Amino acid sequence: NVTINNSGMTLTLAGMILAGDFNSIVTNAGISMGSTSGQNFSVTANGIQIEQLIAGGTTTLAAGTGDLIATGLNDFGGNVTVSSSANTSLFMPNNTNIFLGAVQATGTFLLSTFGSMVFPWDGLPTGNFDLTSTQLSNFNVGTFSAVASSDITLPQGFSFSGIGNLSLTAGASIQS
Repeated sequence: NVTINNSGMTLTLAGMILAGDFNSIVTNAGISMGSTSGQNFSVTANGIQIEQLIAGGTTTLAAGTGDLIATGLNDFGGNVTVSSSANTSLFMPNNTNIFLGAVQATGTFLLSTFGSMVFPWDGLPTGNFDLTSTQLSNFNVGTFSAVASSDITLPQGFSFSGIGNLSLTAGASIQS
């Protein structure tokens, strides 16, 4: 297990492979991490940049008024929560969609994945990146920007109170 407390200076960490948990609190500055793997992750800073995160357990990220950037080939084995950020850019593979929890971003939440996205989807898993109504209801974002390498499917009249605007980018088609 690794616990780091740092104040006032941006913390830069090279890649780490951990058998246990990682907990970091950086006050008045940001954190930049190389490719990192381990169990449970908790990172609090004024801005977070992660090259690649492989977490076997829960992931809690709080970027404060800074941006959260985690667009590498991430893999998650437990719930993923973004408790604060200005803007969040997050890559999640298809098989991890069930783990996405609450997301707080005053600006844009950019979610990208390989394959197709379907939302809201409250039926049996389709093998796509399916987001349920419950998951979407836990977003509090200025703009939800979904990027899929294939199709995006959503219903007519898509509306959730915590999503101010919607932006869709599909490698194939956008269907409703």
